[in-house]
Formats: sequence, C-alpha cells, structure tokens
Amino acid sequence: MSSPNYSKQLNKTSKLFILLIIIIIFLLFSFIYNKVMTNKEKGYLENYDIGELIDIDDYKVNYKIFNENNNENTIVLLSGHASSDLALSFEPLAKNINAKIILINRPGYAYSEDTNEEAKIDYIVDYYRKVLNKLNINDQVILMPHSISGMYAMYWIEKYPNEIKSMVALDITPPKTYLESPQNNFYNSLMYVGSRL
Repeated sequence: MSSPNYSKQLNKTSKLFILLIIIIIFLLFSFIYNKVMTNKEKGYLENYDIGELIDIDDYKVNYKIFNENNNENTIVLLSGHASSDLALSFEPLAKNINAKIILINRPGYAYSEDTNEEAKIDYIVDYYRKVLNKLNINDQVILMPHSISGMYAMYWIEKYPNEIKSMVALDITPPKTYLESPQNNFYNSLMYVGSRL
C-alpha cells in the first residue's frame, strides 16, 4: 500500500507534467498559427507596393516614398518598436499629408535586413542619415517619430540640429521610461526569447 506522501508527490508530478504538456501544445499551436498567418499576409502583400531596397553598409534597407513630387517639405517617418510593416501601417496617414513622406524601415523591420548590430541610439540615427544621404535628401527634414523613435528623433535633433526643420511627435515614449526599465541580462534574454516565440 502506497504512503499518502508518495501519492501527493505523484499527484504533484502529474500536475506539473500536464502543465508542461499544455505549455508545449500552446507554443506549438502559436508557432503553426504564426506561420499560417504570415503566409496569408504575404499573399495580401503580393499586390502591395512595399517600396524600394537600397544598400547601406552591405545590407538591404527597405524604404518607401509617398508624394514623391512634393518638394516643399520632406517628412521622415520613424517607426515605433512594434511597427514591423511601417509602409502599410502608416500609408493612410502618409497619403493625407501634403508633403513628401519617406518611410524607412529599421534593421530587421519589414523588408530591411537585420544588421545584427546593437540598436543603440547613435547607430539607428546614423542608419537613417545614411539612407537620406543615399537618396540625395540634403535639405532640412521634418521628423515624425512614433513611440520609441521619439528617442532617436530627440537625439538626432540634439546632435545634428542643422539637419532638422522641426518634429511632429506621434505618441512618443519619454526617454526616462527606457532608462528606468530593467537592464539585467536575464530580463533581456527573456524578452529576446519571448519575441522570437
């Protein structure tokens, strides 16, 4: 006859095993669902103008220009942290502004290749500046940052004030938010794994 302690231990082990199976099934379902929906979305994009690709430091950079013939003002639209399809997400806004709009996808976003560089502020700003230089945009621009890009825009304005005419902020996140967020390696690793899942 088994002891009550052994039965409790067996019951606890069974519950943990069942929970582990549920988590694995959930992750597997999420992975399959993501793949199916990604392929479906790619079908939608077949007839959509995703913009152009140019080489910056041996990496492909995806950008799109709206209202190309409008030379009065040039707006550089900077995407937020979770905007992975900048041109598609902001197309309605871009089409309703009377200015040339340049949408540039950061490394690893939309059709821009990932550079495997750390996304430090100075690197991202330099990345944007190289794209504008390659597109022969030499006049002052208006920055239109969204979310996390507010940090990039403020740094850009502070470091290269002669390049910027003004800034129009779209719900930007204050830099203090990122300074106060946890910076330990475990947290960053957890966030990385979560984003990949």
